[in-house]
Amino acid sequence: TWGQATSGGADGTGASAWSTTDTVVFKTLPVATILTPANGSTWDRAELNVGLGFSQAQGATFVQATIELSQGGTVLESVQSTTFASTILDTSAIDGGTYTVTVTVLDSNGLTSSTATSTFSVDFSEPVVASLT
Repeated sequence: TWGQATSGGADGTGASAWSTTDTVVFKTLPVATILTPANGSTWDRAELNVGLGFSQAQGATFVQATIELSQGGTVLESVQSTTFASTILDTSAIDGGTYTVTVTVLDSNGLTSSTATSTFSVDFSEPVVASLT
């Protein structure tokens, strides 16, 4: 390190003594992936079940996910989930609709991932309307 002076210090040049060394460990951000519904897929039922993937290079663990469901730019539902294997949303999908799920995850280091996105369409056979004769 250097001081502001042009003279003095240990060698007469204004240089101060070197500081002690220390080590800084940088952590890698976690990575979130949306497994279901897969990007570009066709979902075949009204119940939306979001399945996530999670990884972190130094082995940190999954803590929580923020999952948002939107349609046409309007957020329909936002939920915090402490499981990444399966989160069933309260919002039901409408046959013929197109939806987007966005997810960020928080790891045990306190770091948040970049946003993962999946856009999918919905196509399922609606139940036959009951009738009386």
